[in-house]
Amino acid sequence: MMGGSMRIAIIVVLVLAIAGLILWAANRTPEAQPAAPAVGVAEGTTAVVDFPEVPRVPLAQAKQEIDSGKYTVIDVRDAESYITDHVPGAIHIPLARVEGEIPYLPKGKPIITYCT
Repeated sequence: MMGGSMRIAIIVVLVLAIAGLILWAANRTPEAQPAAPAVGVAEGTTAVVDFPEVPRVPLAQAKQEIDSGKYTVIDVRDAESYITDHVPGAIHIPLARVEGEIPYLPKGKPIITYCT
């Protein structure tokens, strides 16, 4: 039979091995995939997309559908940036307040967020 200190040593090694595997998996670099342009990026340029599962809309299509009222546009930039220039009809909700405003957002329309 193993002594108590031997069992503790084995448990510590197993815990460290599992923690190492978790850290390794969390820090793995995913295979490179081409980034899709985000809405609001000037045509002909690209942006790094951090959330590939979030649907993207081509700029020309987004403009047409925003103009037709199909989308709700939320400008999450700071007040100074919004005052300087913004998408016509955009609702200004600073990013820090978005979560608290969710119950008051228009329902039944996709939302496009505008940020820097």
